[in-house]
Amino acid sequence: MNKKLIEWVRVDDACEIQDDKIVSYHCTSNGTEELEYIISRLRKVYDAGGAVSKITIKSATSATRVTPELISGTKEALDSITIRAT
Repeated sequence: MNKKLIEWVRVDDACEIQDDKIVSYHCTSNGTEELEYIISRLRKVYDAGGAVSKITIKSATSATRVTPELISGTKEALDSITIRAT
């Protein structure tokens, strides 16, 4: 993973790097708006010189319905998208 990609993840509070993968947290109940945000994140991976080789979507584990209160309190309340970027 290149330095530009690592820096992009570092400044984005909804992303983190785990085992050389980018994990991006989302509230998928926001529908089309959230989908467009996810697509913009994927574009940023490419803009930073990375490439996506795999995407894994994991449903939130600590809540059946995500609310703004849960979003502000814990990443576990959000769905996560793991992006394997090179």
